[in-house]
Amino acid sequence: HRRMLHEEQHVLRDLASDPRPRHRALQLEHLGVKTLLIGGFWLEHQVLATGLYALAAAYDVYVLADVTPPQSNAAAHLSHNRLLVQGARPVVTSQVIHEWSLAASADERVSLEGLLENIVERRRAAIDSGLAATS
Repeated sequence: HRRMLHEEQHVLRDLASDPRPRHRALQLEHLGVKTLLIGGFWLEHQVLATGLYALAAAYDVYVLADVTPPQSNAAAHLSHNRLLVQGARPVVTSQVIHEWSLAASADERVSLEGLLENIVERRRAAIDSGLAATS
């Protein structure tokens, strides 16, 4: 089981760095993946393209809105609408982790709570650095 998990993590890491979104989405088929949580830079470029290809390939797509900034505010609304119309669902990272923790074992719950704490700390640091940059 650990070997399979390690192989999946390796494949997912490689796919995340692949600049071809269609290739990323379709390569997950051999892992038995049916649902994708996508996020990152930039909403109207990589995330939009990956989401649209994944939706076309019949994946359930959830867009992590709190970790997916737009490069252009003007394009953000259009990109969100395109994803929603095609069937993507917007969520926030803490919501997903909380839902996972409800079905998790005690050990998994501890790991998920640690992950959530890490996310909160990173958000606070990002807010603090953003405030410092505007001061």
